[in-house]
Amino acid sequence: MPLKEFSRYLENKNFDNILHKGKKESYELMLAQGVAPVALFISKLMIEAIQQEESKHALS
Repeated sequence: MPLKEFSRYLENKNFDNILHKGKKESYELMLAQGVAPVALFISKLMIEAIQQEESKHALS
């Protein structure tokens, strides 16, 4: 972000507003990045469970 654009962004803002927005954005980013690996892990476990069930039925 160029310095002039950053300066315009800071107009009419105080440190608390900027800090709060930064914390909120970083929290949302961490949450979004944390959910994806968990979803992939759960998906992998579900696929493995389905495959095990299918192999049990195939052997019967």
